[in-house]
Amino acid sequence: MNYKVLTGPIVLALLVVATSSARVSTSIQQPQKLTFKMELCGIGAFSSHQIYTASDGTTLNVDTNSHLTLDKAKKALAKELKGARRISDRQDLLDEAGKRVGQRIIFATGNTNNERIVWLSLKDKFLYKIEAMSLRHINDFREWEKRN
Repeated sequence: MNYKVLTGPIVLALLVVATSSARVSTSIQQPQKLTFKMELCGIGAFSSHQIYTASDGTTLNVDTNSHLTLDKAKKALAKELKGARRISDRQDLLDEAGKRVGQRIIFATGNTNNERIVWLSLKDKFLYKIEAMSLRHINDFREWEKRN
C-alpha cells in the first residue's frame, strides 16, 4: 500500500479545519469591562453609602461601615446574611502570616425575578458591601475602583 498518496489530502484537510477554527475563535470577543459613574455619595461618622451607574445603565450600591467593636461588626454581618437567599461563596481573609483576619461572602438576595448579588467583606471592625445585579458587575467595579 502506498501511504504517501494519502498524506497530501489528509494534511490539506487538517489545514482547512485548523484555519476555519482559528477564524471562529478570533471572532468571539470578550465583553468589554464596565465603567462606573458615581451618582450619589453619603458620608457619616461611621459609614458611607454610594450609588454608581454602570456603563450598561444598571445601578450598583456600595456601603462601608465601621463598627466600634469586632463583635458588633460580626452581628452586622449576621444581620446582612439573614437576607441571603443563597450563599455562593465564602472565604477567609488571611494576613501575610496566614492568620485569619476576616471573611468575604458572596450571596444572592431578592427573588428569582429580581435577584441582586451581594459581595460582603468583614475585616477587623469594617464591613464593606457591594450590591449589584450580577457578579460580573461587582468584579468589574472592583477592578475599576482600583484603577480610579
